[in-house]
Order: sequence, then structure tokens, then C-alpha cells
Amino acid sequence: MVFRGPTFAEDVFCFEQFIDELAHEVGMEPLEFRLRNHAETDPVDGLPFSSKGLREAYTRGAKEFGWRWRKPGTAGDGPTRRGVGMGSLIFGGDNFEQSQAWVVLNADGTAQVLTGTSEMGCGTETLFAQIAAEELGFALDRVTVVFGDSRSTPYSINSSYGSRTTVIAGPAVRAAAAEARQQLLALASRELKQPVEALEMREGAFVLPSGQRVPLADVANAMGREAIVGIGRRHAGAEGVAIFMFAAHFVEVEVDTDTGQIRVLRAVCAHDSGRWLNPLLAESQVQGGFLQGLGMALFEERVMDRRLGTMLNDSMLSYFTPTILDTPSITALEVPTIDSSNSLGAKGIGEPPLVAAGAAIANAVFNAIGVRIRRYPITPDKVLNALAEERR
Repeated sequence: MVFRGPTFAEDVFCFEQFIDELAHEVGMEPLEFRLRNHAETDPVDGLPFSSKGLREAYTRGAKEFGWRWRKPGTAGDGPTRRGVGMGSLIFGGDNFEQSQAWVVLNADGTAQVLTGTSEMGCGTETLFAQIAAEELGFALDRVTVVFGDSRSTPYSINSSYGSRTTVIAGPAVRAAAAEARQQLLALASRELKQPVEALEMREGAFVLPSGQRVPLADVANAMGREAIVGIGRRHAGAEGVAIFMFAAHFVEVEVDTDTGQIRVLRAVCAHDSGRWLNPLLAESQVQGGFLQGLGMALFEERVMDRRLGTMLNDSMLSYFTPTILDTPSITALEVPTIDSSNSLGAKGIGEPPLVAAGAAIANAVFNAIGVRIRRYPITPDKVLNALAEERR
């Protein structure tokens, strides 16, 4: 007996199929249908978006993919059918929370970032070190991050969901680094006998008006046993704007109508996540999220014992997930916007790639075989049953 409850990803999966079905019913190409119905303000609240690059995600993603719509069920020879599909995404940017951070400058010219949030493997440690280093004018390897222990770190978000860690805790880190930098410049002004406005901190050294470079450590030694501590705060989020992440995914699949097997061949994922603070990490998030969405769409199915309430396929031998052989070519495209809701200009990018993947795959399967399958996962038996039902 299979038990499945609704998930957010499944809701988007169904809704995006519905969008494609509407386009199909009115005889319109799916991308054109979405472009004609693109909203410039939030249709629910009437608020302007803090940033929105969805239209550009559509156009850039389609160009990179080489989007060409074809009549469902017409591409391929023999039992093999190919199809293309797309899925768009709007994901709420929940950032109405406060956060604090400390940045401590030591006499050896190093810095520590202290924050109460956690590292889940998404690159938080790297991002916070980058933010502080850029604001301070330090080399990245001179900054370390301490996080996770609420007994020794300042208040921050205490749960990780909603793809919001960077946009809530990151501005507090930047503010703390900015305050620490001002204290450091005041110290340098005294030691170097130069006005603060004449000093520039760059690549771990103070640059004087004459062009002379004074190593940071030479000035930091003047602190003696004391440390400079910058305290940064991020207050509740911006008001009067609607904050959302946007994306458009384009996918090509191949379906064997004899066996029901589906193979995803390639994907282009265009994401508006504000400013990408670290493009390599952002690209990895998109690729990893798409693979998770692919697993949900085609493989992952929890089988429960209805009487005992226990999971029957609770091992990697019986709970199927994608392998390297199932991994398509995945191109991640940044659609750059500067979000007005925070001082970093960034939005989240953790969950959106997963949510947008399944809808694009499902729509591509329809385009390949001409039959809709509306329930995750789209397994071979569902493909064969849908084709058999269509022939009746």
C-alpha cells in the first residue's frame, strides 16, 4: 500500500502542469502563454516585487536551451519518443525575522565572525567569511566563522527552512564587519597619523594617500591584548514589497514507450535569486536541487505498511534515488537582479531548484508521449498504464 501526503513540490508540480494544460487547450505554445500572463506586481497583494527577473529567466533560459516547441507525441523513431518541457517557479522569500552577528578583530590581523545560525552544507561558512572579508578589506583566508552554539554566539534565526539563511543572517554579518572596520580605521588613523577619510583598507593592508602600503598586522599590534568587536543587526524585513525567488527550467527527456523508462537528457535552469554572492556555490545549489527534484519526480516513493505504519522500503536497495547514470547535463544560469529587501541584494537559492525541476520533467514527458501523468513519481508502470488507457 502506498501512502503519500501532499508536498509543496508536488503542489507546484500539479499547478505547473495545469498551466501547460491551459496553454494546450487554447492552442498556445507554453512559453508564450507564460510570457503573456507575466505579472509586474504581486497579483495577490498588489505590491511591487523587491526584484523580479522571471521574464529574463524565460527568455535567457529558452535561448540557452534552444527551445523549440513541437506537437506532443511526435518526436522520435520507433518506441522512443523525445519531449521538451518547461516549468516556472515563484518561491516565497520569508525574511521577516531579526538577526545579530559579531565580528572580532584580533591583534594578529585576523577576524572571526560569530553567528547563531548553522551550517547545513550549503556554503554558509564560506559566504559569511566572504561577506566579512569584503566589507573589512581582508584577505579571505584571514577570516574564520564560528556558529551554531547559542550559548556563545549572538541571536540569529534558530531554524533552517525557507532558503533564508543568507538573506537574514548575512546582512547582520555585513553590518558587524562595517562597524569593526570603522573602529579599525580609527585605530589606524591614530597610529599612522592620517585622517580616517584618507585611509583605504585593501587586500589586508592600509593604503596611504602617498600609495604606501602598511600591513594590517603592523596596525593591529597596537590593540595589544584588546580586540575590536563589531556588532551588527538585521531588523525585521522590508515592508511594502513582495519578496519572491523566481526561476524557469527547461528540460528534454526521452521515453521508451515499450518499457516506460524515462531518461532526462539535459536541463537548463535560469534562476533569479538576487545577487549571487558566490557563483560556484550557487551553481552547485542549482545542480544539486535539480537532481533532488529529478529523484522526486521519477524515482522516490515511500511505501508504508498501512496496518503498522512502518516504512517498507527504508533502505537504499529499495528506496530509489538518482545515480550518476541518471544525471543529465545541467546548466545553471544566473539572472542577475539586486534585491531591495536587504543590504546584500541577495535572495535564497536552496530549495527553488528542487521545486521547479519536477514540473518541467512532467511537462516534457507529456510532450514526449502525449499523455498526462499527474502523480509523483512518474514510474515506468504509470507510463505504460497511461499509454494503454489512451489507446482504449
